[in-house]
Amino acid sequence: MRGRCRIRRGCGRRQHRAMDRLPGFIVMALFGVILQPPITEVGISGGPYWPEIDDRETFRRMAIGLTAHTAFNEYFGVQFGGGYKQGGVERCVARPKDETYLPALRQTSIGATPPCVLPDMLDTHEAETVHRLYDYIDFSMLGQARIPVVAQLDVRFVFGPTWGIPVKCRRKSVSHGGVQDCSAAFLSSDWRLVIGAGAGLQVSPRLDLSLDYRYGADVRDLIGYGLDPWLGIASSLIAGLHYRIGS
Repeated sequence: MRGRCRIRRGCGRRQHRAMDRLPGFIVMALFGVILQPPITEVGISGGPYWPEIDDRETFRRMAIGLTAHTAFNEYFGVQFGGGYKQGGVERCVARPKDETYLPALRQTSIGATPPCVLPDMLDTHEAETVHRLYDYIDFSMLGQARIPVVAQLDVRFVFGPTWGIPVKCRRKSVSHGGVQDCSAAFLSSDWRLVIGAGAGLQVSPRLDLSLDYRYGADVRDLIGYGLDPWLGIASSLIAGLHYRIGS
């Protein structure tokens, strides 16, 4: 029985990792298939990134990267990106109280029940807010539409997948302070379906400035394979500087 349990756990881990890597293989395959037209534009982009978690108050992190754009025609193209993104989740966990105060606490009445501490744990535990901070190497392949408004201004829309490979993890206690490294644990990839809108401004014959606001939904939630219910819809404000190649 124990042998079979070990085998099942091993199979579960392999299936978990295979499912976690699947979007990366898909994105890389699409890179190879679609990245055939010439690159018409390269750029650098970055800005604040908000990893929103359900209805809890979110916190701000950052993302920065390089982009390459290939145009199918005057209006439509694909933007490829690679960079560094900081994500994270916020959790409420049950933290043991300081043992030196437990006898006095048992003699006093405790008010409202904290959201993540069960009633029978109130004497010995307290609620603690924790930020689990992740850093990713992030890749994206976004279809882009550009609609001219005036001579130097256009409206832009993007839609497509992103894939974040985790490279760092830290656990930060908001309630009590202190940071712990959690990089040794198995970290899931962050793959999302992104949609956004913004504007581009031509500042010279070669240079454009852009500003986009984007939402990224966790694809595993969309397909009913949510590995972590704390992951939800993330948002970002991306500013970019783009250089046109060729005539």
